[in-house]
Amino acid sequence: MAAENIAVYAKRRRRTMMSGRLQSKIAVAIATAAVSVGLLAMPGFADSSVPMYRMYDPSSGEHLYTSDTNEKNELISKHNWRYEGIGWYAPTSGKPVYRLYNPKTGEHHYTMDENEKNTLVTRQHWNNEGVGWYSAGNVPLYREFNPRAVQSRGSHNYTTDANENSVLTTQRGWKYEGIAWYGVAKGTASTGNSSSGSSANSSGATASQQQALTQANKYLAVSAFSRQGLIDQLEYEKYSTEDATYAVDHCGADWNEEALRKAKEYLSWTDFSYDGLVEQLRFEQFTSDQATYAAENCGADWNEQAVKAARGYIKNVGGFSRDSLIEQLEFDHFTTDQAVYAVHQVGL
Repeated sequence: MAAENIAVYAKRRRRTMMSGRLQSKIAVAIATAAVSVGLLAMPGFADSSVPMYRMYDPSSGEHLYTSDTNEKNELISKHNWRYEGIGWYAPTSGKPVYRLYNPKTGEHHYTMDENEKNTLVTRQHWNNEGVGWYSAGNVPLYREFNPRAVQSRGSHNYTTDANENSVLTTQRGWKYEGIAWYGVAKGTASTGNSSSGSSANSSGATASQQQALTQANKYLAVSAFSRQGLIDQLEYEKYSTEDATYAVDHCGADWNEEALRKAKEYLSWTDFSYDGLVEQLRFEQFTSDQATYAAENCGADWNEQAVKAARGYIKNVGGFSRDSLIEQLEFDHFTTDQAVYAVHQVGL
């Protein structure tokens, strides 16, 4: 293959790679439009999911989570609980999350662990209230424990908000107990109450800000975004810069983890070198630190990525000599050692 043709092909390949952001915008816009006319079921907002209401008892510091509208309304009207919004969207099938009740303290507890459930029921005389909801999807619910809770009430908190989790465990003396279960989409709950002490408070938001927040969580349910990328996407949907910024700053996203999600999305359908992946993530407006975090934690074998790239060139273009294929792989930011390894693996 002539050197000038290799250069042309490489530039075309680079342009195709760099057009990912525009393609992502188009894909999300199509998906959103399809949802609005009933053509596509977006995770967390279709018949296959239910909203989980997050309730707060200011007298005890306890949170309660329920999909039962009647229970929610009764707690508000008769027992002076505060409604904090939708905590997350749960699937209608998956692994069960058990809901337990302590009749001595009035505390509720939630767990996927059957051993924990059975121990609480048989040894500590908790009531088993059955399956509260199901776990599935890719939105983690973080579990925190408050060792200073009075009579154990309000001793656990569950949240999709990475900021709330961080504030509780680094500033408020709570202990992080890992991921409790998964949902299919984040909700719009306010997390700025006295029990959590989190600064991620969406109370006092305008109607347009709440709408933008809901839309931001819809986007994050189907794809990964950088902070600026999500602001741009919301502005593309005609939200004001102020509303878009509010939504992005209150959606609870961990931007390192979003970069990692995006990296895995890319690697699921094409090959990248380490530097090429970082460059692509930077194009998606992740920071240099976020892009580097993603590349270092995505689990890619860069030698094998080089092999995949080499095989793609041979299959789709052809006409490569050993040296020209090495040159092409180096142009794609693979190291010389990775390029030589790949060329050897494809038989050149």
